[in-house]
Amino acid sequence: MFTEMLPIMVAKTTTLLLLLSVGVSAEPAAAPVATDENTFVFTYMLTDTTEDTPLPFWLETTLALNKFHMEYHNRTFHLIRVNNYQEPPMDPIREATMKKQCVGEEEAVENCKNSHRVTHRRTHMTWEKINLVLETLEKGKYEYVMFIDADSYFQTRPNFDPVQDLVSQLVVNDKNVLYANEDWDWRVNQSLVEYIKRTVNTGLILARQSDWTKYYYQKKMYALRVLHQNKNEQLHVRGDIQSNKYNTADNSLIVSGKLYNTNPNYLDISEEDKAHHVHFMGGGKGGLENVDVSKAGSCPHGICLDLDHCLKRDVRKNNVQDTKTFYQNEKSVAYVTIAGLDDDDPARLKQYGVLMSFGKKINATNGAGTAIFMVPDKTVAKYPLKDEERQYLLQHRVQVMEVPWKYPPELHESFNEAATCDDKGLMFLHGLTLTQYKTVVILDPHMRFKVDGNIDSLISCGRQKRFMMSTHPTSPGVISFFPNMKVFDTAITLASEIVFGLKPTIMSVAATSCPEIFMHALYYKMGVSKQVKRRESIQLLDKCIWGRDRSVKDECGKLKCSDAQVHQRGLC
Repeated sequence: MFTEMLPIMVAKTTTLLLLLSVGVSAEPAAAPVATDENTFVFTYMLTDTTEDTPLPFWLETTLALNKFHMEYHNRTFHLIRVNNYQEPPMDPIREATMKKQCVGEEEAVENCKNSHRVTHRRTHMTWEKINLVLETLEKGKYEYVMFIDADSYFQTRPNFDPVQDLVSQLVVNDKNVLYANEDWDWRVNQSLVEYIKRTVNTGLILARQSDWTKYYYQKKMYALRVLHQNKNEQLHVRGDIQSNKYNTADNSLIVSGKLYNTNPNYLDISEEDKAHHVHFMGGGKGGLENVDVSKAGSCPHGICLDLDHCLKRDVRKNNVQDTKTFYQNEKSVAYVTIAGLDDDDPARLKQYGVLMSFGKKINATNGAGTAIFMVPDKTVAKYPLKDEERQYLLQHRVQVMEVPWKYPPELHESFNEAATCDDKGLMFLHGLTLTQYKTVVILDPHMRFKVDGNIDSLISCGRQKRFMMSTHPTSPGVISFFPNMKVFDTAITLASEIVFGLKPTIMSVAATSCPEIFMHALYYKMGVSKQVKRRESIQLLDKCIWGRDRSVKDECGKLKCSDAQVHQRGLC
């Protein structure tokens, strides 16, 4: 659910606002349940452009992330876009300061004045969060008002609702406002740790309907508009908490910034995974260019990767005008299927009709890509490839890739207990070594590409160093990734150290296929992201589109079989 409302007011730097109304519980100490009936989620976007002006991609990303998050928790995400904002005239105090400081040569004077104008503009823009929270409280319609900055987003995880958690903490602690501190800042001297715990960042505010809350924010707006105190709102709030002015400290609850409002540029990736609310504050917005968006679909807990957003990022980055031509000319794709060669069926190659599917896809894209048949070499295979089989593959322009093991040479004993493997084992890992390609797409032998289908988004996202798979009980229908020797070496090195088994994350599912179990443990237990580039992580593909089989028939809703880009043989 998504509602865009008429523009109301106010910034080049865009601000995101969530207004939450939560009903009052019958028991004073009990936290109310934040449902869509009693919770209003509101995004306040300030811009000096027209409504037709494209948004920065980082902003599109956070809006999409927060929209999905609220829908996941059965809330509606409302957007109020304020176009052509003009800040109030410069106040007398700043005018006087500018005249006093801006002296000298003409160019230096103009640069100085521009600096003051920018500061004035930004000050009023950031104060709008306080103003809008106050206005909403004064209407008396909502019990709670929450604000988060536009360059921040809630992480969507199963079985946890951050908004509900914050509302509960505020009620249980009987406070009137809630902020997050900056305990994520590792640069702080140890002697200042306690100080930092009280150093709030107003990128997240939760305000409760009370006389004190309205009185406090009225005081703040009076200081800005009448007394012309030009510090930004964050410094005002910090100072009031430190000094307990207006009893602010007594009425405020400060939560950990590592959990809420964390700055990922200063946080270890392992701690970032624990954060419920991430804030690319200040000049760090560029980091959002590489953040993925989730969508609802047939994935564990209904959280899938939004491949369309991934494609849009690639198109913008490479200034692609025609995606069809661009990806047809992108020959650096390896289409792979894998066989364990545990049977000696004379017609076994016919079972791998997927290889012919690869050929059709390659021919349809003017030779873009290479078809590869991955098999164990003769030292490992029970029934190695025969000469006539090699000739057959050659005739169909399929390359043979023989690998020396089905499982890494040293694998922790817990793996056999945690995983259910077919005869392919963990051979897919060898695909990481195909570094002559930008994307590797592995299809299960029972899968086929849709005739005249479009897999641009899958190829695009693989190029962007994502590791993607659709989850199935025994074997992923589709695996796609950017080949990377560093990840391969890390996987082999850590295979003997990982204690396998699923933990509560978006990957915790009933399925126990080899690739899922191994990659989940590799990324989320051993923290491969610490050893490779940030945000190279596992992403889950919607099985109804990427790897549709008979098991997901009841999960696909309005998605027809014809919507599937990869499907089980004979299904669509």
